[in-house]
Amino acid sequence: MQVVVVEVQLGCPYAQGSETSRLNIANTRIRIKEKQVELDNLEIIEETLTNQTTYEIDIAEMWEQIKEFNPKDLKKTESQLDEVDLMLKNAAASFAQAPQENAN
Repeated sequence: MQVVVVEVQLGCPYAQGSETSRLNIANTRIRIKEKQVELDNLEIIEETLTNQTTYEIDIAEMWEQIKEFNPKDLKKTESQLDEVDLMLKNAAASFAQAPQENAN
């Protein structure tokens, strides 16, 4: 956005300089705000790129771990997940059978 400075011609010669100064100050403030918005946008872009790079590194590390995973580890993990699943089912069944405190 381009800011155009408009000089106001007033009847009093002393007021003209003062009005021009006010317009210059106002235009400078507008330019500063525009630059601040640009800076904020650049910081958002920088943060986004940094997060993407981190995400890409995490994905690469995950694939390396998958490549190193062996069938023995897989069986062990499956067994542990089965145990957790059984514990959750037992807890849910116990909860369902427990008397409700707020039952009417």
